[in-house]
Amino acid sequence: MLRMYSTVRVLICIVFVYICIQSHVFAYPGCTNVLANNYDMLATTNDGSCIQCSAGQIFLPPYACCNDTNNDGTCDFNEVCNYPLGHGCTDSQACNYDPSATIDVGSCVVCTS
Repeated sequence: MLRMYSTVRVLICIVFVYICIQSHVFAYPGCTNVLANNYDMLATTNDGSCIQCSAGQIFLPPYACCNDTNNDGTCDFNEVCNYPLGHGCTDSQACNYDPSATIDVGSCVVCTS
């Protein structure tokens, strides 16, 4: 009897969690576009962070698409990366400082004289 009671309790909990997830009680923001490079299968609400690279571009997690001009499969320093608005290098001492960036994406490059 105790074993059946525990099984029923587990099933009730599973159903409750499923209903809460479907009704967004436990909202998990992220990219919900399955075609995007940064699709998050756990996300329950789209937060606008989806990135979809064009042909000839490489996805540079978590935010950028880089133009791979020499087709070597990597994003080199001289290849242009397209970051979403507000993302980029926030270090004013870096060569690629972006004054409009408010979210640093780890792309800053130290200048050498």
